[in-house]
Parts: sequence; C-alpha cells; structure tokens
Amino acid sequence: MRRILFALLLALCCPQLMLAQQTFTARVVDAETGEPVPYVTIGTMKGAALLSNEEGAFTLVADSADEVFLSRVGYEKLMLRVGRIGPTVRIRPMVKSLAEVVVLPYSTDDIL
Repeated sequence: MRRILFALLLALCCPQLMLAQQTFTARVVDAETGEPVPYVTIGTMKGAALLSNEEGAFTLVADSADEVFLSRVGYEKLMLRVGRIGPTVRIRPMVKSLAEVVVLPYSTDDIL
C-alpha cells in the first residue's frame, strides 16, 4: 500500500518523470500530390533539428508532449506536437501569385 501511495505521490509531484522519450518515425509528403518531400527540416523547440532523407522519411527521438516544426523552401511551415505525428505528415506547398509585373526599359549602356 505504501508503494502505491509513494508512486502516486511521485507521479503527481514530478509529472516530467512520466514523460519518457520515445522514437517517432514518419514520412513527409506533399499535401496536394502525395509525393515525398525530401530534405525537410524537422526541429524541436528545445533546439534539436534533423533533415528528412530523399524519400521524406525521418526518425525523431523526443517527448510526446514536445512541439516540432517542419519547414522547407517552397512549403508552408508546419507546427505540431510530437505525439500527433502519424506515419505520414502532409505539408502544403506555398502558393503565391503576383498581381502585376512591371517591366521597365533600360538601355544597354546601363547594363555594361
């Protein structure tokens, strides 16, 4: 009985002891095409970071309550909790369009 009470008291006083690090494996794919996205940066808020491989796969060791970000040039930055990482993480391409393009004439003397 004392052991149960001690374990309960320890769990209530030190919840960080209950959060053990786990290994999470996932694959990053394009949300529109489903194609793998290579070399995505996956970083934790604690400062650790890694890159996905050429097939978008990565393995992360972290607490399930930690938050991570996924970023790559041409894609929107994604923030999520490690515990919510499934076997596939979908990131959306960044879509920007120009409203207007202005072309100004320059003489060849200005270029040279």
